[in-house]
Amino acid sequence: MTTSLIDSAFNAAISAAQSLGDAVVRISPVAVAENQTVQTDTLVYRGQKGFRVLAAIQIGGYRATRIHETLPALRETEWPADIEAEAVKWVEGSLSAGKAHVGRFFDPTDLVTLLSLFISSLAAAGNDQTAIATAKPKLVAVYAWTQEVQALAAAGQRMFPRPPFTFAEVIAETHS
Repeated sequence: MTTSLIDSAFNAAISAAQSLGDAVVRISPVAVAENQTVQTDTLVYRGQKGFRVLAAIQIGGYRATRIHETLPALRETEWPADIEAEAVKWVEGSLSAGKAHVGRFFDPTDLVTLLSLFISSLAAAGNDQTAIATAKPKLVAVYAWTQEVQALAAAGQRMFPRPPFTFAEVIAETHS
């Protein structure tokens, strides 16, 4: 991945902030390219004024940043050596986090049982998802939850919702 365009915008923002001195103001994130932004923030430390310029590249749920800040001391960070490889690692970690999250609520036997119930119920309903949603809303809600967690994890997210029902509640529904 080339960072030349965002690096140019990053350096221009630093030059502009340096030339403004104490008159530098906060500039909300400005899109430089798709999923690439640069922003400027003001800093105050022990009565001194300074600034921070932050460049960010967003790939799915992964966010790479490059920072230049003047307070409390001059600090500048660089991009990761391979942004795309870092994004892949992030997604892999997110998928593991998603699996672990589901595993906190349902063990593998529970999941196989629920999937088997879902598939057999769907087949019995003639693949009519509306009919199964009406007949077994808790089963459908838990299945939809697993799909939501999987989609969020694949998008690089690491925060997931709790399941709408427990295994016992779904089993009780299927036997009522």
